[in-house]
Amino acid sequence: MNDNWSDVVAAFESLWEGPSTEPVPDEQEARMRCHVMSLAEEHDVRCREEDIHVFAAEGPLDAESRSVIVPRLSSELAYLVALHEIGHLALRLPSYEEDGTTRIFANEASVWEWAIDASLLPPSEDAVDKIRLTFVVDEPRDGRAAARDRVMRRCAERRAAQ
Repeated sequence: MNDNWSDVVAAFESLWEGPSTEPVPDEQEARMRCHVMSLAEEHDVRCREEDIHVFAAEGPLDAESRSVIVPRLSSELAYLVALHEIGHLALRLPSYEEDGTTRIFANEASVWEWAIDASLLPPSEDAVDKIRLTFVVDEPRDGRAAARDRVMRRCAERRAAQ
């Protein structure tokens, strides 16, 4: 049983690997970091980079907090996730209901749309695949598919406009 579970965990973790998680050139990393910090300042958000997985990023834990913890801004996906976390505060949209467990998929879609629009470049196909995964890791609830579809449309629109 443990061996099977290890295989499942390894397979799931491998889904997060790909070009959008690879380190970007130093110049691009500096440009992304400058953009993230500029948006954070514009929206009165304290943004702290840490050596964490891209989807271990944390937004505000309560309404008064104006801080986010984001992964090191060394990849395209880390950059998009940082924009997403700032977007929660910019738009004042929480990820979860007050119970702390019920995900608000419409809010997640709005925040991803904001991040995609704010991004310096449209998301790569690999980044779009990773964003899509953020809508399938939770159990299905009302609005999950519609929220995912909204975000996928925005990604496609942004990529087509390039």
